[in-house]
Amino acid sequence: MFAVSSSLDKVYPSGHRAVQDVSFEVPPGAVTALVGPNGAGKTTVIKLMVGLERGGGTTLFDGQAYRTLPNPLRAVGVVLDLDTEHPARTARNHLTMLAAAVRADRSRVDDLLDTMGLRDAGDRRVSTFSHGMRQRLRLAGALLGTPRMLILDEPTNGLDPLGILWLRDFLRDFVVAGGSVLISSHALGEVGRLADHVVVMARGRVVAQGPTGEVARSGSATDALLVRTDDVPALETWLDRHRVAYERLATGQLRLRKAHELEVARICRDAGLLITEMHRPAPAIEDALFTLIAAAHA
Repeated sequence: MFAVSSSLDKVYPSGHRAVQDVSFEVPPGAVTALVGPNGAGKTTVIKLMVGLERGGGTTLFDGQAYRTLPNPLRAVGVVLDLDTEHPARTARNHLTMLAAAVRADRSRVDDLLDTMGLRDAGDRRVSTFSHGMRQRLRLAGALLGTPRMLILDEPTNGLDPLGILWLRDFLRDFVVAGGSVLISSHALGEVGRLADHVVVMARGRVVAQGPTGEVARSGSATDALLVRTDDVPALETWLDRHRVAYERLATGQLRLRKAHELEVARICRDAGLLITEMHRPAPAIEDALFTLIAAAHA
């Protein structure tokens, strides 16, 4: 399923504009992350997409607004970070009730309890669940209708490291099977491991978007070049002679600032040095996103 949001806008009666002119796409077969600090407008965008908030702009799912889909819950599974489960119900009872609402086969309930690792907790009351278990239960509810798209608001909240690894694998399997995923997150470091595409928000606006690697490069504050040769001290002498700034790392590499590969190759050739390693490290997505968001708040 392909989703396109165009010019989403939300102004509250107080005059506060929570979201302004937000446009992006959620392509099939990929995880798209809506990222930004708390208060950036991520949850409001999700609510606008599925009609839980009124505002300007449109979101079309395969060309249709959410409210006009024949059975929206069977097309798009939505998980908001809200307590929507009755604490006195058991997990199985909760899912059985949701299955009836989306006209899903009741056999899906036990299947999803297994998938979410909740089989042994199926007959426990939701009030006894940890936050991470509730997150898994909500995801099970979103999957009852076998949707082709998942929209998850802060899905890693409350998950321990093993839970995050499980979610990462689950979402990857979902998109490999042709599904589409949109997640919102303020956990910037996790985004690089989860998402193929990112939409970076700050102050209710989109400040960058695109494939995760491209956004990381565009927001990276470093242009370091890592070099190793067969004679590091000799290279240091030649770099000093050419006034190229560098620092030696504990690994034996030299990290050069604002140096071009061809320039370094010529220096090594003239010095008779053999280059055994030369590359630019991949920028850390977390650092890049911090840089982009900080610039928007400057």
